[in-house]
Amino acid sequence: MKHTLLKFCIAFVAPVILAGSLHAQCPAATPTSSNSSVNCGGTTTLTATGSTGGYQWWDQSAGGNLLGSNAAYTTPALTTNTSYYVEGTSSTPTTMMPLPAHSSVFSGSVRGFYFTAPVNFVITGLKLPVEVPGNQSITVVKFSALPPLYATTTNAFTILYLTQNNPATGIIPVNIPIASGDIIGILGQGGTNGSYGTGNFATTIGGQPVTLARLGMQYPLTTTPPQELWTEAGGSISRVEMYYTTTCISPRVQVDVAVTPIPVVATTSTPGICTGSSAILDASGATNYNWMPGNLNGLSVVVTPAATETYTVTGTDPSGCTNTAMITVTVNTPPTVSANTTASTVCSGSPVTLSGGGATSYTWTGSVTDAVAFTPTATDTYTVTGTDANGCTGTAMTTVTVDALPTVVANSTASTVCDGSPVTLTGSGATSYTWTGSVTDAVAFTPTATDTYTVTGTDANGCMNTDMTTVTVNALPAVAANSTASAICDGSPVTLSGSGATSYTWTGSVTDNVAFTPLATDTYTVTGTDANGCANTAMTTVTVNPLPNVGANSSAAAVCMGSSVTLSGSGATSYTWTGSVTDNVAFTPAATNTYTVTGTDANGCMNTDMTTVTVNSLPTVTGTATSTTACLSDGAIALTGTPATGTWSGTGVTGTSFSPMAAGVGPETVTYTFTDGNGCTATATTTINVNACVTVEEQVWENGVNVYPNPNNGSFAIAVNANVGDLVIVISDMQGRVVYSSIENNVQTGFVKYISLEAQAAGLYFVQMTANGESRIEKIAVQK
Repeated sequence: MKHTLLKFCIAFVAPVILAGSLHAQCPAATPTSSNSSVNCGGTTTLTATGSTGGYQWWDQSAGGNLLGSNAAYTTPALTTNTSYYVEGTSSTPTTMMPLPAHSSVFSGSVRGFYFTAPVNFVITGLKLPVEVPGNQSITVVKFSALPPLYATTTNAFTILYLTQNNPATGIIPVNIPIASGDIIGILGQGGTNGSYGTGNFATTIGGQPVTLARLGMQYPLTTTPPQELWTEAGGSISRVEMYYTTTCISPRVQVDVAVTPIPVVATTSTPGICTGSSAILDASGATNYNWMPGNLNGLSVVVTPAATETYTVTGTDPSGCTNTAMITVTVNTPPTVSANTTASTVCSGSPVTLSGGGATSYTWTGSVTDAVAFTPTATDTYTVTGTDANGCTGTAMTTVTVDALPTVVANSTASTVCDGSPVTLTGSGATSYTWTGSVTDAVAFTPTATDTYTVTGTDANGCMNTDMTTVTVNALPAVAANSTASAICDGSPVTLSGSGATSYTWTGSVTDNVAFTPLATDTYTVTGTDANGCANTAMTTVTVNPLPNVGANSSAAAVCMGSSVTLSGSGATSYTWTGSVTDNVAFTPAATNTYTVTGTDANGCMNTDMTTVTVNSLPTVTGTATSTTACLSDGAIALTGTPATGTWSGTGVTGTSFSPMAAGVGPETVTYTFTDGNGCTATATTTINVNACVTVEEQVWENGVNVYPNPNNGSFAIAVNANVGDLVIVISDMQGRVVYSSIENNVQTGFVKYISLEAQAAGLYFVQMTANGESRIEKIAVQK
């Protein structure tokens, strides 16, 4: 058994000055032990060093019971592994927290004050002031949160100290550690009275500022523990004198003492028994022993368990130390022996094997050896005795019956057959039969070669005997089905003939070696018979390929004179056309004609189709203008085309009129286009010459006006180098729509107008400027 050794758990905490605190954390005490391990019932002395003040020994890592206050601590007699904790301490002199001066005495509800601790300290004494004589009732509580304002109350606090009706007339000594940040409440009542001071009071604890705020309870503290506490935003506090020290306490350090238990041992000379047997259990290492289950006492006890059982012995020595040990007694159930045989009934002369089961060794009656085959001569009963690994035994019996063999005969429906012909073999003399060669008794089968078959007959007792018969198999003739062609086009002849035998018959009304014309793809079977009367068959398939469904296709059923058309075949793989036409190649027919295509498919089969292409003449078209010469400023010129309903096109053309201004200076060719009812189209053209026709006044405009830049990106300027008075500017697009207009008053030499057409599309625009009844038109190009 392993024993836990003494462990020294020492925590080193670096001194840290808390913000606003006057005190540093104490150094941790260092514990040692006179023994790291003690026997059960022994003691050890623990010592501590490292503290500048005193020491406190505890039984818990936090809270717990104070065990001693010296540097050395001797443990009591130990019976189990035990951990102890030591802390180093030092304290300042006891100080009373300053309170406000006495102002009045009151009776009724209990009052006091609460505050948030600014430092760690220990409350060492409590006292009611002399102004409230009588028994003292004082409590100290720790809140989990600031107490609520009246009339709300709280019970979320821990009572750290409570004394009721204490007759002491002086300071009541206490030891209440307080941690920095704790919310502490103190209530006091002397007899039935309390003593008021001023309102919320500023004081100090450990030299650190703290504010005392009013705290109250509706019940008398003399009879009721603190409950339903509240605070108020103002109001005088009740004076309760609190005495304290700012104690320095180091972190607790753990020291472990391992206790060696007494060496209790449990043994038995019979760890395994058979059902119904007993075992003797022995113990050592202690003085007194108790065994469970059974509650048996003694150094040695006898047990008779009904099933496997684990016994626990508890040993006790004179020191009261105890330990336990366990031992298991296994109860082995006698084996359930089985007498097994490879057959409970055998036929005369057949071997059988007897074997025992459920144990590890076996003996048989009748000179039988376990698991060794022997041949019984007559029906007999055999007994086996089995012994298992635990020495427990059991018995079982089995009987072997010996039956006589049947007299079996092999029969056949034919001793000679043609290859592929069936024959039936049957057995007799028994009740069921099995044959060699995968033959089923009394079921026809087709032998593949001459063979001798053996039948095994089994009677009602399962006993078997055998017999044989031979079947001779004659080979079939090697018949072949021959054809002059394996594939033909629909309507072509073919001849079928057989070979390999002496006579032939065909399916499908075909005569051997005589030509015929098949109507569709078919498979034909020939039956040939040889001199032995044995027949065989062969097959051949003649595929009749249908003629292709050829189509003559044209890109147009009718075309205009001079237009091309494309003829293409479909439904086959290659095509030839009449009229010197090449398949799927455009040509220009001179007149209406009918064309024939011959298509050949992948099987070489051919078919034809025809298509007609009609050639329509073009219409006769004329186009004229009322004038073929015009000035730039002239009005629109009428255009006339025949036949009617055609369309005119060209620069300056709108509908059936021509605008010289829109076309600009120079010759302009306009076109008339007409399409007849057959969709054939013809055109006619005429040319109109547009002249500038410049007058003297226009020459003045020419010299005095400049539009720049041109072309431009939509932004340009108009400069006037003359005194023209009022100036009208109109800009229109090629469709005559006005996109800009303005009137400029009193235009003088040096005038410049900046214009933006950035919102308009790119294209040609006309700038018309009018002054004093005279006009000028300038064409500009906007490029983007």
